[in-house]
Amino acid sequence: MDKMIDVRQCTILGAGTDIFILYFGSSDPQWICLSKHDFPGRTGAFRVDSNIPVSTNEQGCAPATPTLVKQLMSGSQLTTRAVTFPDDFPVDRTGSLLGLREAFGLVAHIRAQH
Repeated sequence: MDKMIDVRQCTILGAGTDIFILYFGSSDPQWICLSKHDFPGRTGAFRVDSNIPVSTNEQGCAPATPTLVKQLMSGSQLTTRAVTFPDDFPVDRTGSLLGLREAFGLVAHIRAQH
């Protein structure tokens, strides 16, 4: 529960994928963000399996569209591209999406209880 605005917030952190998924007060994911992207003026990207890459904004986040969420839930690996300050070059990382579908289900279950 956010102590300033009294809104329940939820975040899923992806081990090995360098992402976090923000729900804010919604029951559905709102943003998919890169945890290691912070270079001013640069964008990052996500790519689930061999799907078309999704670009992020300069903060390293992309809207959690139904298409992107579906890809994350059914995919096997995620490749991220982030630019970390002070190094002005992109770094690619690939990690497993194993367990992410279960994490989405757990969040849905917890939210349904409250």
